[in-house]
Amino acid sequence: MSRSSGFFKIVCGIGNNAAWMFVLEAWDHLRGLDLHRRVSGGNSLGGEFRRVFKAFERYERGLIYADRNRFFRLSDLSPEQRKRWGVISDRDYYDMWSSIGAKVYTDQRLFATCLVNKYRLLYERNEVSGALSKAWGVSALHGLFFAVESYRSALRTVTSNVPGLDRSAIERIFRGFSLESIARMWFQCLRDLDSSALMLGLDGVSDKNIGQSIEQLQESWFSASSFRSGLSGTLEGYADLFRTPGEMKKALRAADSFSSELEKEEQASASNLQG
Repeated sequence: MSRSSGFFKIVCGIGNNAAWMFVLEAWDHLRGLDLHRRVSGGNSLGGEFRRVFKAFERYERGLIYADRNRFFRLSDLSPEQRKRWGVISDRDYYDMWSSIGAKVYTDQRLFATCLVNKYRLLYERNEVSGALSKAWGVSALHGLFFAVESYRSALRTVTSNVPGLDRSAIERIFRGFSLESIARMWFQCLRDLDSSALMLGLDGVSDKNIGQSIEQLQESWFSASSFRSGLSGTLEGYADLFRTPGEMKKALRAADSFSSELEKEEQASASNLQG
């Protein structure tokens, strides 16, 4: 189960945190629009967007300070695992994990901006106001969809690899990693902002250029090479948290071994498709 838990954490570490980086950059553009209009419930549109960020803060606290199904408590580590680290807090441990996805997003940002620009062109052709900002918003929504999809895919993988537990038991263990409610909230904010633009954007998936960009972005986040660069780059970036340089090298070798396994699986999958 520990190996499956490690796999789950890495998949969500990339999907969830790359998606959240996308949301943060989208918000930098959306916040420049007029968000004072009241929506259902009497809150301002800006207030509804801020609720998304508060929900993410709760999600983070839930992962870091969970009483059950804990994944970021250093006190839960085995002596062998704990001796790897020097002076480090639970928050440091979480931040290092979240940096995996942040690095992947930064490394693959070109694919994100490509998608944004294709949506911008679609919106401009249809005379949507605030085309660039809304293009960022709907593009980031796809990032959240990727996170939800990768979470569900990881659940299926763990379920098949741990036959002693049924799907519902595994869902209870890992439910804290789900961004599904945050994705729904972001969707609702975009609908309240401009429902026509949102529907146009979602219908735009059928456009060959937009659909291709969505696929390329998703593949760039979850490829074995992204896993490798995200893991190794993050470990090197947090080198000061390791007890010794030797412990960091051990972690890098383990990350490299894990990435090699994923690359083999990726190549095998590609061969099967070609066959």
